[in-house]
Amino acid sequence: MKNLTFRLLLIGLAAVVGLLVLFSQQIGLSDERPLKLGIDLSGGTILVYQVEQQAGERVDLDELVAALKRRINPEGVFDITIRSVGQDRVEIIMPEEMANQAEEIKRKLTEEGSLSFRILASTNRAADFPAYLIRQTRDLPPIVDRLPEIKPSSSDRETFRWAKLGEVVEGQPAAPEGTAPTTVSERSLTLSGAGWSPNRYRGMQAVLERGGGSPNRVTVERNTADTLFFSEPIGFDPSAVTGFEIDYSGGDSRAIRDPIRDWSPNRYAGLPILLEGIVAGEPRRIIAEVASNTADTITLTRDHGLDVVRSYRVAYNPSGIALGIDGTSIDPQLAGDKIVRGVRLPSQPGTTEYFVLYEVPRERQDVTGDMLERVYPTTDEQLRPAVGFDFDTIGSRRFGDLTGRYRPRQDGAFFYNLAILLDGEVMSAPQIRNRITDSGIITMGGRGSQVNEQVNFLIDILRAGSLPVALQTPALQEETIGPTLGEDTIRKGVYAITVALALVPVFMIVYYHFAGVVAVIALLLNMVLLLASMAVTGSSITLPGLAGLALTIGMAVDANVLIYERMREERDRGAPLAQQIRNGFGKAWSTILDSNVTTVLTGVVLWSVGTEEVKGFALVTIIGLLWNLFTAVFVSRTIFELAYQSGWLKRLTMLRLLSKTNIDFVGPRRYCMVGSLLVIALGLSVFFSRGGANQQGSMYNIDFTGGSLVTVRLDSEQLRGQSPSARISAVRDQASEVLPNVTVESLTVSGDEEQDEAPRYNIRTTEQSPDVVQEAILEAFADSLVRVELLQTEPIEPVEGGLEEEGNRYRLTFNLPQPPSRIAEAFARVLASADPPVASPRSQFRVINPEAPPNNVDQPGEVLELTTSLAPERIEGYLAELGQELRNDKDFLFERLENFGSVVAGETRQKAMVAIVASWLIIIAYLWFRFQAVAYGVAAVLALIHDVLIALGAVALAGYKIDLPMIAAFLTLIGFSVNDTIVIFDRIRELKGKTPHLTARLVNDAINVTLSRTILTSLTTWLVVLIFYLFGGEGLSGFSFCLVVGILSGTYSTIFIAAPILIEWIGKPSKTDAKEMAGSR
Repeated sequence: MKNLTFRLLLIGLAAVVGLLVLFSQQIGLSDERPLKLGIDLSGGTILVYQVEQQAGERVDLDELVAALKRRINPEGVFDITIRSVGQDRVEIIMPEEMANQAEEIKRKLTEEGSLSFRILASTNRAADFPAYLIRQTRDLPPIVDRLPEIKPSSSDRETFRWAKLGEVVEGQPAAPEGTAPTTVSERSLTLSGAGWSPNRYRGMQAVLERGGGSPNRVTVERNTADTLFFSEPIGFDPSAVTGFEIDYSGGDSRAIRDPIRDWSPNRYAGLPILLEGIVAGEPRRIIAEVASNTADTITLTRDHGLDVVRSYRVAYNPSGIALGIDGTSIDPQLAGDKIVRGVRLPSQPGTTEYFVLYEVPRERQDVTGDMLERVYPTTDEQLRPAVGFDFDTIGSRRFGDLTGRYRPRQDGAFFYNLAILLDGEVMSAPQIRNRITDSGIITMGGRGSQVNEQVNFLIDILRAGSLPVALQTPALQEETIGPTLGEDTIRKGVYAITVALALVPVFMIVYYHFAGVVAVIALLLNMVLLLASMAVTGSSITLPGLAGLALTIGMAVDANVLIYERMREERDRGAPLAQQIRNGFGKAWSTILDSNVTTVLTGVVLWSVGTEEVKGFALVTIIGLLWNLFTAVFVSRTIFELAYQSGWLKRLTMLRLLSKTNIDFVGPRRYCMVGSLLVIALGLSVFFSRGGANQQGSMYNIDFTGGSLVTVRLDSEQLRGQSPSARISAVRDQASEVLPNVTVESLTVSGDEEQDEAPRYNIRTTEQSPDVVQEAILEAFADSLVRVELLQTEPIEPVEGGLEEEGNRYRLTFNLPQPPSRIAEAFARVLASADPPVASPRSQFRVINPEAPPNNVDQPGEVLELTTSLAPERIEGYLAELGQELRNDKDFLFERLENFGSVVAGETRQKAMVAIVASWLIIIAYLWFRFQAVAYGVAAVLALIHDVLIALGAVALAGYKIDLPMIAAFLTLIGFSVNDTIVIFDRIRELKGKTPHLTARLVNDAINVTLSRTILTSLTTWLVVLIFYLFGGEGLSGFSFCLVVGILSGTYSTIFIAAPILIEWIGKPSKTDAKEMAGSR
């Protein structure tokens, strides 16, 4: 096969690589799904913050983004996207499974990571403490109850707050030394009354002692309150076991491992650690040094020398306050009890946290990290790694005022302590002996390379904090979409695409026969390469991206139709098959190139000036059309030539839509223009009557007006039995009592059998605070809001001995479908707040949807399965708490929450208009260049303006709102319509040749000869968007409706507006042309 081998190899390679990328998870090449979905499809949260900066000041957003990543995602374990937007904003995108952490992350973004300097409270000012406790009891309630008694006083001159001092982490022996087990079997050991936490020792090693023999090690698979279950047989007679230990070292002479922990990396690096164990059968106690630590493992600087490590204890206390490594002095004290005692709070088994009070300074003495001028590595008085810092002018003055006010008494009997706080923890607490103005150090409390790394990390944090780039609160934009709405959009969108991709190929094969098969192969390869490219670049598929996908399908079909209609012309002229193929591709190439390049250039402009949603549309369009040039031309031609050279293809057969036509499209052009103007005027009158000229009019969604949107489900006796319109009016009236400028619309989710009794409503308001909106909705609809209910919990099957292989299994039945990840997050919060709290709660259970497909394990379901190793007698209480948690959690009450500040809304309007106008300008410029006359570009754009105005009027008549997906629909319409126009303009250029002027006959001939292609392309693309409209659901309804109307308008304007306009400007219609046209009719 001449000249085809290389081309076939290239096509095969592209197809294989594309398929490997798309199915990388299924074949084991990757653990992650290759294609990411935007939050409008998958659910999640978007936050946009404005950066604080002075006028004319430039901010390095890349450095700010890096600092924010270190602050909220330091280990990179969360799928959080943080990126800069424009010149003065940052955007944070969180997946749906992190929705319950949104408030915590927002707090970290705006409050954490700060350095401050405070005076520790002293017994000299103890009379002020009760007033503090009365005012600030919400700060740390569990600690308030443990405070030592302090003499009451009515003084309210000072305010005190809590700072974390540190913690002591301990791993206790599994049993007192020399304790014999109650019973032992080949794979288990029981110690009556042990009281172990379930699975406390999972994955650790048990050392079994036996009389007259060396100890044997076995791995603990799981444990109950009094029984250890082993993963392998113990290897000798169970009756010979005389004692046992749990070894925290696991046989590693330099490691301490405790699987229930979740430590911050290298938090304990350089600190001493107390180890108790056994050497040659004798107890031994040593103090070692921590080299580094991970989430659950401590690595030592040297061998500990113990055969078994029975317990460990490490105290984190960078401030230098003695916590007592030997256990003799637990409560920290400073300066001979001149400082109020620290207060202990057990945060989880084996961990005790310590807190102290500090005084909140006056404004003139408030010194923070924002006042740092320089941060650098240094050493403390003991030559240990430390962080040095210098203040700027304001910081030096305030620091001098602060330390000067708290100078020691003249007799030297009392010294105040200055607490250097980082993220609310006391890093240092030196005594104030003199007034200090310009510098200081922060001690780290250890030595070693890992401590040096911590110093460098802290320097990075402080340097980021010292930049004048704080984030303004509240967020400019906040958008949260629940999993149910995202799942519904995905389901309907995938169904619509599937129907479209099935219907279009069937149509192409029936109409074009073999050529249709080639077109289908090219279209499918285009889709594979497009999606694979998005996967490789990490791009997300969004609703506007689906608009780009629809345009890509239409353009791909159009390219093949252009080629095949050219082949038909060659066949009708009697050309041989080889010439039909060669000329068909050759003559269509110029038109395909012009139409694709025009749309790609438009996409590039949109990418440069558009909003993030518009960029999603532009990206899909650009990638799809670039691959379209490869698949529709290169791949299709290769298949044709292969079929011809192999003898498979003897002749081309295809159906014919129209015989040769001779219609006068130019003659009635002025009547058509008048008719179009009347239709446009009608549509615009409706547009303006709905407030189209008013930024707060009902034509616009909140992303253009500013405000908030919430989606709720309401089940009220008052609403039942009323018509849908009456329900909407009742909801609007009720919401208007608590919120301004309220609009309400109903929302339908497919497959929801209860939506008739408890329908969903989108409630929009110009109130821009999401917290205010949520509280107002809770107040207005407290009794009718549909809450998530845990209807039933039941064991799935009886369990022998109380445990299954992985734990007890329970069936959880909800009133509404819920994704497993969301329920798991709520259950983890319940366990963490239990009394006593469950250690490492996420490792104690898992939640699955047993009906979910393998490629979508987080699919919402009304019946989920909980598998847990927790004690069965406690599960009932935990599940009751879970039910209460679900009822009261606002994340479960509001399926969707969007918030756009007025600044963002204004910029959105501006960017949308700039994107549309810029696309028109690039079209004028390119067509001017290609056709050597500006009239071609202007005529095309006038037709596009016509199409956009017709679609805008239809949108107004149908009651839809203009939002970002609607802007994507307008851009799709522009791309399709200009492609249609270019096809006719290209044929006009071909027929005109070197003729000095354009005639009506020539334009009519160009339209007539391309009429079959115009109708076929418009029909196939129109069918695609009609399918999106009928089956795509609420998320695609407005977008699809705009295209259903717009494609019909675009086809009309191409024939009756764009081409005839050329006659008015650069043509010279003659009487001869008119007579010839009349005679032909």
